[in-house]
Amino acid sequence: MKLPERLPDEFVSGINELSIDASSIIYLLKVGILGSVSAEIRLLASPKIIEEVGWPRLPITPTHLDRKGLTNDETVVELAKIRRIPVMSEDFEVLESAGANGLNYYNTLMILNYLLMKKRISREDYPQYFSRLKEISHYSEEILQYGLRIKEQVCLELDK
Repeated sequence: MKLPERLPDEFVSGINELSIDASSIIYLLKVGILGSVSAEIRLLASPKIIEEVGWPRLPITPTHLDRKGLTNDETVVELAKIRRIPVMSEDFEVLESAGANGLNYYNTLMILNYLLMKKRISREDYPQYFSRLKEISHYSEEILQYGLRIKEQVCLELDK
């Protein structure tokens, strides 16, 4: 999986909906940005994903799929394919599957940058969220550095 070298087009045009998995919901909760994300983006998940997280009253829209027999991870990509929306996951295999299906995909680090772009969080608050995410995530140094480069591009865009 190759990392893009520029700001995703959707950062400028806007992300309306995401098909999200349990790991990303948990990351958003632990970092403290689920409310900001759900205020900006409609988060969709299969009932299986919501059940996996164990908190049914989160701002996630349960979306039923007609296909039976899918794993939780497969429901994330299937829902995104049906609705033609991006995937949000922390799982490399889910992201790889999304890419193989021609879908855009993001992790919590990229969505943190998106919140900065949309001014849902400030530049001053960004370091605390980034620090929390770094503490809980299993991101490689390459992914963390990539996220910081995207943050720099977001800041350049905001300064225009």
